[in-house]
Amino acid sequence: MQRYPNSRNDIDPASQPSPLLSEWVKSTLMINDSWTDVLAASVDFTSPRFMIYRAICERLEIMDRILDASKCFLQMVNELGEEPPTPEEQVTWAAAFRLCCVEKLEHLGDVAVDAQQYDVAITQYSAALLLDLPIPHVFIKRSKVYLAKGLWEDALHDANQVVTLYPSSSWRYDEVLMEWTKVNLTNGLWKDVLSAARDFKIPSLVMYQILCEGLEITEGILDAVECFHQMTSELTEDTITQGEQAEWVLDFRFRCSEKLERFGDVAMDSRLHAEAVNYYSTALSIYPANTPGFFILRSKVCMAKCLWEDAIDEAKQAIALDPSSPRGYELKHAALHQAGRYDDAIQVFETMLSKMAQSPDPQIRERRNQYIGPSSTRAHIHKIVRRTIRHSPHVLINTTTGRLQNKAQQAAAFMSLPIVTELVSSMTTCIDRGRIKHEVRQFFRYVMLSHKWEENEPLFQQVVHVAVYDLDQSPTHDKLQMFCKIVRDAGFNWAWSDTCCINKDDNFVLQESLVAMFKWYRGSVMTIVYLRGVHSPATLGDLVKSIWNTRAWTLQEYVAAKVIRFYTEDWTPYLNLDTSNHKESSDIISEMEQATGVSAQQLMALRPGLSSIREKLRLASMRETTMVEDAAYSLLGIFSVAGIPAIYGEREAALGRLLAHILTGSGDASILAWTGQSGPFNSCLPAHITVFNGPASSHVPPPIEDADMKKIITTSTIDLDLAQKLYDRLHELPAPWFAASRMKLPCIAFKLPPLFAFSNSFRPCLSRENSRLRDGGDYDKTGSLPAGCSVSCASLAGCPLRPRGCTKWRIHGGWRRRAIVTKLRRV
Repeated sequence: MQRYPNSRNDIDPASQPSPLLSEWVKSTLMINDSWTDVLAASVDFTSPRFMIYRAICERLEIMDRILDASKCFLQMVNELGEEPPTPEEQVTWAAAFRLCCVEKLEHLGDVAVDAQQYDVAITQYSAALLLDLPIPHVFIKRSKVYLAKGLWEDALHDANQVVTLYPSSSWRYDEVLMEWTKVNLTNGLWKDVLSAARDFKIPSLVMYQILCEGLEITEGILDAVECFHQMTSELTEDTITQGEQAEWVLDFRFRCSEKLERFGDVAMDSRLHAEAVNYYSTALSIYPANTPGFFILRSKVCMAKCLWEDAIDEAKQAIALDPSSPRGYELKHAALHQAGRYDDAIQVFETMLSKMAQSPDPQIRERRNQYIGPSSTRAHIHKIVRRTIRHSPHVLINTTTGRLQNKAQQAAAFMSLPIVTELVSSMTTCIDRGRIKHEVRQFFRYVMLSHKWEENEPLFQQVVHVAVYDLDQSPTHDKLQMFCKIVRDAGFNWAWSDTCCINKDDNFVLQESLVAMFKWYRGSVMTIVYLRGVHSPATLGDLVKSIWNTRAWTLQEYVAAKVIRFYTEDWTPYLNLDTSNHKESSDIISEMEQATGVSAQQLMALRPGLSSIREKLRLASMRETTMVEDAAYSLLGIFSVAGIPAIYGEREAALGRLLAHILTGSGDASILAWTGQSGPFNSCLPAHITVFNGPASSHVPPPIEDADMKKIITTSTIDLDLAQKLYDRLHELPAPWFAASRMKLPCIAFKLPPLFAFSNSFRPCLSRENSRLRDGGDYDKTGSLPAGCSVSCASLAGCPLRPRGCTKWRIHGGWRRRAIVTKLRRV
């Protein structure tokens, strides 16, 4: 049976107030607005008290004075109290009237809320609630009005009333509690808010949930996690792992971990490393499902703070939790690399590559192709090492150990350095060839020694099995040892001395060294010149007079070297020069110009090869050698001559072989312009290099000036067409060359009539009838021509080139373009 009817129409009219009473109440209320006065005036009426109250309540309702009607009704209930059972009609009316008032009060309250008249709304809702009906939604509405007015305590009280009085209600008070929580969190600590919330008699789980979410919303994410941990420690596991609570726990953990990771990333970008670690660590504590990721993030923070060991430990944790993921290996490798533990880093990197290659995930296997294995990196480094030392000396002195090392040992010495493992460890995705080349070149910089050989120099066979620093004491041993120490103290790893770094018993090595020596000096980082006989304190001019400046080998060493430092006999810098390159010192430049007779610019311009041949021969002609053959062999490098074997014992023939090779390769016939003793190799070549100690122009006729040439052309009776043909034929002639010790000289040969028939004109000699071309005619050492032929020039008797009484081959400069080699006969 329904306790409260929905309408008073269900009530029997016979039980209603009498018309007379109703009319009196109506008229009295119209005269006197106070319903309490009307009630007092009816005290003497004989009508039942209930009927009087009813008449007043209904008239107030009709007049839309709902608040007064509800007050009157409540006073009736209070006055009549718990009387014996009343007629059913009275109970039915009271229930219907109560419901009617509640509906109207609720409606008036809603209208007031829409008009933002919150006080009026609270009054209407409160009056409705006083009627004591099970209407939780009115509590909810009043709670929301309290929220709008900021009356959090009242709002939370109404919410609590709903939960307490009407537990079956589907409405939750989360919104009210959340608003209350947010306000209180701005004014105090979350633990104080938690203590205050306990007074509301709210379930602990609900209270914690609201507080955690409130802290999350107010950006107190760290406090939210702390509150969450307190909740999990205070409540039983069953409470938070069942039904909706379990879903909320997982969702809250996920949301917090995402925010903490984001805040940690922002802190990392701002270099707030301590804050980043705190965020990541907090996330790690609340969301174990993403544990490897946060270990990796913490490892990155530790690396940013240069806490390498901590970063390694964090990466190890990530690997232990997810061995199949390459991320932990990457971080561990990076941390080990930064910590200088390169071998361990490479091992971890190789393990990572192996894991990636075996991964069932195709994306991870594809990522493997982005990396370069350590073996490939080592192969690249070794290749660059071989290329770098390809043109350096075959044997060098390791200034650290003092031992001789060939190229294989030099390469092995570099590959065993920590820098190699550092390079291998650092180049995981691409090969930095520029950096490798820089490190390799820095390591293989070598310093050359330039000096005069002395007696008892330490040779290759003496040093190959012993360290330079362990040699017995002697002037030459001390020289080598001091040289190596100076090189070592200057920060260079390698030194070279021609005394012990060339195995002269190996002809191939000797030959290659003689040719390559110029390039070795050119490629050195520095050349140290030891001036034996120059004592400290040295004075200006001592270098010019030094024995070092008279030796043949030192010429190419000075010319080739880019950086030179001169040292006196007691190994102090010459003239106490403090510049890094003595070759740039004005004092040194002046002395070398004085010693060579050549300007510094000309000396610097000399390059290896078949250029400036006559100038190089002139410079060499002023130098001395102990061995006759060295006059030639000391020039192999400066002329880049590689096809001449070194044959000690051939004496003057060595120079002939060299000059023949130079003439064949360059075609420079000025080599034949000399006066002196012929050599045993060929009578056209000298026995001694001293014959070149003079300007080459003394053997060549001066060029014809343009004005003189024009005059000759305009005044001469020579057939110019015929002369042009002769010029073209001379121009097309090949250069002279040597073959099997015989010189091949191209020429134009023609028959000669008797000598008395010659006129002073050149024309008869050039007639078509008696001239023919013979290229490449053979000339033996006696200089004889083929039978019936001779070589002539115009006006032999007046030729300015003919030396008095000379029967040697000389150079005739015809038309300034090609030389004609002519046999000058005695007239």
